[in-house]
Amino acid sequence: GARMGRPEKAKMRKMTGSPHGLFPVGTEGGRLRSLTESVRVGTISADFSTYYCKHCSLETVYPACHNCGTITIRTYHCAECGTTLPEKICQRHGPCALYAKRKIPSLNYFEKALNVKTYCHQTS
Repeated sequence: GARMGRPEKAKMRKMTGSPHGLFPVGTEGGRLRSLTESVRVGTISADFSTYYCKHCSLETVYPACHNCGTITIRTYHCAECGTTLPEKICQRHGPCALYAKRKIPSLNYFEKALNVKTYCHQTS
């Protein structure tokens, strides 16, 4: 939002501790929303996309499994039932959301991210 008073001279408001990453840390990251602080807490509670890995039989928040690296299947969340479904529409309650309020282990995801090999800078 913009400041009130003279809208033509208004400046954008900046959040204290501008976030640098694209991973939501919520209130667990403290007032600066620090990823390191959320790792110390141990969990992160936020709205995350839901994916399912058939190979590991594991739910994840990434389009590729953070455990084995295979491509995952997008799943949907019915807010009424509280269940995760493979289709966009719940038979009893209608349209489902692409995300769900989840509590994930931040240390597990952080350690996996540190161990990921990047292929974009390697030469053949």
